[in-house]
This record gives sequence, structure tokens and C-alpha cells, in this order.
Amino acid sequence: MQLPSLVKGKRFITKKTHGSSDALYIAQLALREKARGQRIALVTEFALDAQRLLEEIVFFAPDVHCVLFPD
Repeated sequence: MQLPSLVKGKRFITKKTHGSSDALYIAQLALREKARGQRIALVTEFALDAQRLLEEIVFFAPDVHCVLFPD
């Protein structure tokens, strides 16, 4: 899977995906950045999307520590 370069302090926006593919994509990005000693922040439009992604990301990458901030 080709992962994009993330630039500290810059936004990265992707297109709408299907099913859990967005969580898998974010999980892979998070694992790569964790290996580099970096963190990522994910902002969603809806609280339900944030909750779903939290649960799915930990499924795909159990070693990634996820925190949900209240809206």
C-alpha cells in the first residue's frame, strides 16, 4: 500500500472511502508514524465517524494507542 508523506503541521485530506478501508488506511499511517516516533491527529466531521474509526483502527493496529476527544 502506497502511503502518502505526512508533513508536520500540514493537513492531509483524502477522499471518502468505502466500509472499513479508511480505518485500515489510517491504521497503516499511524503504525508508520509510530515507528518514526511521531503522532497523528485525526479530525472527523461527525462524532459517530470518530467513534467508528477509533474502534476499527485498534482492530487493524492493536499497538496504536487511540484517544477520543469529546466534541
